Amino acid sequence: FLILKALIQNEPVLVVGNPASGKTTLIRYLARKRETNLYYVNLSSDTGLEELLGGYTQDKSGKWQYRKGLLFSAIEEGSWLLIDEANLSPLSEYINSLLDFGYVIDGEENIWYAHPNFRIFLAINPPAIHQSRNLLSPALRSRFTEVWVEELTNLGELAGLIDTWGASRGAVSGAQDHRKSKKRKGREKVIQEDVKKGKKLEQTPSSSFKRFTHFSA
Repeated sequence: FLILKALIQNEPVLVVGNPASGKTTLIRYLARKRETNLYYVNLSSDTGLEELLGGYTQDKSGKWQYRKGLLFSAIEEGSWLLIDEANLSPLSEYINSLLDFGYVIDGEENIWYAHPNFRIFLAINPPAIHQSRNLLSPALRSRFTEVWVEELTNLGELAGLIDTWGASRGAVSGAQDHRKSKKRKGREKVIQEDVKKGKKLEQTPSSSFKRFTHFSA
């Protein structure tokens, strides 16, 4: 699969697919197989851009503090970052610099250098479906390996994708040894539960998938 080739070659990935096609589910399971943290932000929310880039927020005592965005947390830790609805906000200024030079500057003028294991994924719906939404700039889009995701109806195909990813882990730069895979039946049961829920992912203590929300006084 093209997405596996992109990951092995350390290329950023642009995932395109219809709403509820399983774009987020796919990246989540790849991250779980890789045993890496996955930060997620949806730019369609009112606080999405602030979650991503950070900003000043008020704590419970009323004191204003600078809160680091998820982009910088993922860069620092070597985690994966999935930006959903990526065409709803202008990202070129930050992403182009990150991909071209390997660093980005936050609102406090701190320089963040990308960890070797950092990976970034953008997810968008096809522009033809939502013509009112912004188009990603050609300059930004050309920096990504673009992958079309069909609706995840074949659970065996997704399980096979995960197995293929596991088999190719030795070729990934900086990859660590994985634990032995669970039985296919158990894995497909978990996948089926997510698909039935409409791929809505929630934070759980045992999951490597992290969703952060804005906090205020």
